[in-house]
Formats: sequence, C-alpha cells, structure tokens
Amino acid sequence: MRSIKDVMLREKTVGFLLALDNNKKQFPYLLSRELNIGYCHLVKVCDRMVKEGLLKINKEGRTNYIKLTSKGLKVQENLIKLVKELSTPKSVGGLE
Repeated sequence: MRSIKDVMLREKTVGFLLALDNNKKQFPYLLSRELNIGYCHLVKVCDRMVKEGLLKINKEGRTNYIKLTSKGLKVQENLIKLVKELSTPKSVGGLE
C-alpha cells in the first residue's frame, strides 16, 4: 500500500482538496466531472482520505456528500499556502 504522502502529492488529488468547500454540499460525482477525475479514482482517493481522517462522507438518503474534517481543513490551508508560494515568481540571483 502506498503511503498517504504518495497519494496526497499528486496533481489531481491536490486539485481535489483545493476544490473542496465546507460551506456547501459537494457530491463526489459532480466533483469528478468538474475536476476531470474519473469517478472510481475519486472514490478511492476519498476512501483513503477518510481512513487518514481528512474527509467525512455524509449520507442523505441515497446521496453522499463530502466534508473536510478539522485535520482536512488544516491540510487544505497548508496546500493553499504552498501553491501560492510556488506560484509567486522569485528573482534569481538578485535579477528580476
């Protein structure tokens, strides 16, 4: 089994975590379409994140929706900071 680090630090997985918003109900099927991720792959990633305590899957009738846990929110905040830091152009050798 791959480590959680190997699962988390992939482009589509990072995009998935950054796209989650706890202020609205987000459904796996719709997220997979929005993010261009295969539904089966998204479900596997969700299952792994649930095991690691990053996500909680809530059911309403036959429908599931995804919410971040407090640990998941911390990881999301750190990923946002990391992406911003990596996106900021830095001068090389004092030259701009």
